[in-house]
Amino acid sequence: MSSGRSPWWAGLILVPSLLIGWVWVDANLWERQTISVGRLDSAIARGLDRLDASDRYRRRIGSHGVFPVELWMTRRLLALAPHEGLAADVEHGRQSLLESPLRFLARLPGEPWPTPSDDEIAAVAAFVERDYIGQSTVDGPAWSRWFLYSAYPEVRYLIPGDFLGMLSEEWGVSYGFQLSHRIYAYRLFRQMNPALAAKYEIPALEARAMSVMKREMVIDPRLYDLYYERLAFALEYGAVSPFLGRWIERVLDAQNPDGSWHRTPRLGCDFANAFGIECRRGAGNYHPTFLATYALAQYRVLLDARAPAAPSSNGGGGG
Repeated sequence: MSSGRSPWWAGLILVPSLLIGWVWVDANLWERQTISVGRLDSAIARGLDRLDASDRYRRRIGSHGVFPVELWMTRRLLALAPHEGLAADVEHGRQSLLESPLRFLARLPGEPWPTPSDDEIAAVAAFVERDYIGQSTVDGPAWSRWFLYSAYPEVRYLIPGDFLGMLSEEWGVSYGFQLSHRIYAYRLFRQMNPALAAKYEIPALEARAMSVMKREMVIDPRLYDLYYERLAFALEYGAVSPFLGRWIERVLDAQNPDGSWHRTPRLGCDFANAFGIECRRGAGNYHPTFLATYALAQYRVLLDARAPAAPSSNGGGGG
């Protein structure tokens, strides 16, 4: 008869599994300290300064040569956390767009735009055919076209099937960066073209994609580019989590001394930090620096919204 005891090798599986699970929970879900407004403001200011010091980032938002998603998002960031240097670059980028075939991309959500002329449609078509048609509809770069459709739905007729693919939940790879880009394209579509978004049920597609991304945020504790992107987009969407405080705390802890954030995952650092061992992370990069700063700026606004209202100066007495 069996003694009922587990085989000795079961412990070799159970103990490491419990250790990994504990480190994962400790790293990604348990909030350790209250985040001070002063620390948050300092991290945001340092992140903005670092972006302003990045020639590559300033070129991307100051020229229409690169698809201007960064320009749109920087405008939104600066509405939350103003910065004089970046504001000048954004205005330069906007003027560049106004002088290009893509001038419609210079508009803001909700800003009226005249019906395009045949000449304008032809100019946009020529640009898309030259710079975007060659990109596969199932690879990451095709998301650039999705942003075009979001801002200017007439472009959907230029690439048959691509626009309808945007409405398919099976389109492409629905996880990681592809999923977060999909969510941002949906959101932009809904803001720029609300009537058409309602017709194609974009809000429902966006909500379903967001529910998947929220699960990814819980199960993937690696601190890197995608971690900050998920958090920034979730906050913009309004998807608040009970673990939000811990996630923001981790973003603050990951900031480099020069104000930047690293791009590549360093899971070993998460394990080391869980045991109080200092671990140096990778070099900073403009992309995670923008996303982390954007997430922190949105969280800062959320804190202000949660703050209790100041007591009335009239007092409680009546006369």
